[in-house]
Amino acid sequence: LMMGDMDGAADLFERTLATDAGNPAALGNLGLIRAEQERFDEAIRLLERLVREQPGDPRARAVLDDVRARSGNAAP
Repeated sequence: LMMGDMDGAADLFERTLATDAGNPAALGNLGLIRAEQERFDEAIRLLERLVREQPGDPRARAVLDDVRARSGNAAP
């Protein structure tokens, strides 16, 4: 991802989630990639899962709120 290979990074995170569906790093990073790709519905779904997996992490909620704002979808 740092080298700009979003598709390759997304593939890696998807493979991680296939075997570890609640992996917070994969959920968060894939959510951010999807947001950068303007695939906001998918990004929001991933980040909502992250918030469920990490309910005490204020950063997870902040990232979700930021992506919702960028997408035009206000938080419920």
